[in-house]
Amino acid sequence: MCTGIQLKAEDDSIIFARTLEFGIDLHSDVLVVPRNHKLKASCDNAHEWTTKYGMVGANAEKQPIIVDGVNEKGLTANLFYFAGYADFQKVDASEKTLSSVDLGTWILSNCANVAEIKEAIHKIKVSNANFKPWGIMCPTHYIFNDPTGACLVVEYLKGELNMYDNPLGVITNAPHFEWHMINCSNYVNLGPKNYESLTIDGNEIPHPGEGSGLLGMPGDFTPASRFIRAMVFKHTVLTSKNAHDTMLEAFHILNNFDIPRGSIRAEHDGKEYTDHTQWTSAIDCTNKRYYFHNYDNRNIRMIDLNKCDLDAKAIRTFVMEKENPIEALV
Repeated sequence: MCTGIQLKAEDDSIIFARTLEFGIDLHSDVLVVPRNHKLKASCDNAHEWTTKYGMVGANAEKQPIIVDGVNEKGLTANLFYFAGYADFQKVDASEKTLSSVDLGTWILSNCANVAEIKEAIHKIKVSNANFKPWGIMCPTHYIFNDPTGACLVVEYLKGELNMYDNPLGVITNAPHFEWHMINCSNYVNLGPKNYESLTIDGNEIPHPGEGSGLLGMPGDFTPASRFIRAMVFKHTVLTSKNAHDTMLEAFHILNNFDIPRGSIRAEHDGKEYTDHTQWTSAIDCTNKRYYFHNYDNRNIRMIDLNKCDLDAKAIRTFVMEKENPIEALV
């Protein structure tokens, strides 16, 4: 369960921000991966490669992978859960491949923009291979953004690669992206302006209060409802002047999707899991900065990729889980 939005500032800066929800702790940290660094996919028959571009972003399960990040060219790669729909490519037993969680890292390390992704992605196979730390295939789809504002969704359905230019700059989870685009037609009445009162047979019926323009907007946490809310908030928010202000606005919007522990519960094999917002990030594509806060520390922290040593010999790790400091004013 995740929600993502792209915002554009008055000065044309591009911000992509998202929440990350999951039912188990992903043990995420933030990594800086340098150029010319050798990487290996986290699956059997693993593809190996050397990074062309340096990158920064969040990982999962302490692995040398980026599930949400940006490279030195300002290209972002962001993985989103896609259960029930993700079905990756068929490969020969001897063919080198990526698992679903490796694709974002491979893209960031090899591509400079969305246009390059559309060409390069055909050169690599993504299989239904298990993600080693879990022992199962992780069902995911992907969104990519670059400093021009180009936005691309990638989904593997029934073993086939599908790519969609994303004019809304919004993503959640299942069903597939084309379904969400069609579903938007059911909510064309939503808007920021309050409704006028209605008069029937001389009787005036006032609107129910401030916010009546959004009357009927879905408020639950299903992917379909979150997609609509994200679309409405993204397209009604006042445009900010620059990247910094837009980044802060993105965090405000995503506060509407913050899920506390216990609000969503599922049981598998007799064990209860509670999806919650483990961390939220905002990526400044224009200035190559990665901002984040997490469930236990609401302070926004930032890593400026321009100030990182991208010719370093090893990956640098920044621990994400830290206690939230509280300032006592009295």
